[in-house]
Amino acid sequence: MHNRITMAAALLLMAGVTTACGSGSDGPAPAPTSRAATAGPSPLRSEGGRWTLGTRWTWVDGPYVGNTTVVSYTQPATVGGTKPEHPAYEWAVAEVKVCNTVGDVFTVSRSPWSVAYADGARVKPMDRDAPGFPRPLFPRTDTQVKGGACVRGNIVFAVREGKRPDRVVYAPDSSGEPVVEEWAVPAK
Repeated sequence: MHNRITMAAALLLMAGVTTACGSGSDGPAPAPTSRAATAGPSPLRSEGGRWTLGTRWTWVDGPYVGNTTVVSYTQPATVGGTKPEHPAYEWAVAEVKVCNTVGDVFTVSRSPWSVAYADGARVKPMDRDAPGFPRPLFPRTDTQVKGGACVRGNIVFAVREGKRPDRVVYAPDSSGEPVVEEWAVPAK
């Protein structure tokens, strides 16, 4: 436990030094991406190594420090009386939250998000907003998040009726090593 606290403190100190020196970037960075190093398994992860719904994942990516949470997952979801175009599909909604706790402005959108099934199938979020979609919606296009601010909203997916994914996936572009974080979707 002491090693984890020491490592987290060192990473935050490094992020502070990097922030003080400037990012050298002309515009906002892409969505947060790199994970903070920790020693040993986290008690907040399920047996499959996934976060449990409602668990906040804290990350460090260069001068950016923040956290990401899948707050909830609902399927089937009522979406303003509308139905997906394909008759064998239903709506699912993931409520997510991304916070910029320290650092320069970065951007978030729903494009790095998907739901995934045990057989390897993945479903990307809807690329349009319908009037009946549950508000607030997570931004469809890049949205800036300044230090100390969060963005929270719903992401709508058209999924096969009666077939639940086993995880919500966050796989943003990374300035370092690739990042893929997953939250387990509980069985109904």
